[in-house]
Amino acid sequence: MVTALAVMTAQAPQVSGHSTSAMCASDEITVAGKQRSENPSLWGRAMVTVLLVDDDMNLLKALEILVCGEGYEVMTASNGREALQAARRRRPDIVVSDFMMPVMDGPALIGALEAEPAFATIPVLLNSALATPPPHLRVSAFLRKPFAASRLLELLRLHSPQVTVGSSPSPVTSIRQQWKAYLTREASPEAECLTVRFAHLATGGPK
Repeated sequence: MVTALAVMTAQAPQVSGHSTSAMCASDEITVAGKQRSENPSLWGRAMVTVLLVDDDMNLLKALEILVCGEGYEVMTASNGREALQAARRRRPDIVVSDFMMPVMDGPALIGALEAEPAFATIPVLLNSALATPPPHLRVSAFLRKPFAASRLLELLRLHSPQVTVGSSPSPVTSIRQQWKAYLTREASPEAECLTVRFAHLATGGPK
């Protein structure tokens, strides 16, 4: 069964965009810039930092919960300029970026990263529902929205510079666990909208 991260048409109040550190829904520990849990049963990755970039704030939150739930440290940004600023504060190991965004889009972000020696080798996973990256653009992988959650997690594992040996829950199981914890903490319209998005992870997307 294919599980897809779908861009839904349902509307919810938006959170103003800015780069942030992630709060893991599993145990409410801030993982970017602060000490995270040392419990090996909760974390299957070894200090791998993922920078998520998307101007859809609800989708960005869904991705944050998914990736954080797999044990990665997560930073988020709503456009390329904010992503570049976040990277300068703390170098990410992997960047997952939308293609079309205001202020600075995905290709411009990739060019800016390549221009700085400290960032030139960072793997970038680009995604878009409409645009296709030009042949000259350096991307480690391209995902067409809506993409399978399991495929994103597979690419993160593939491009992670460090991976610890150990088992981790399946993508759908992890999503359900993280989402249950998140809804326990957050009773809001944004949470209701994200519930619709996460329902599509388990059912295969909109019909």
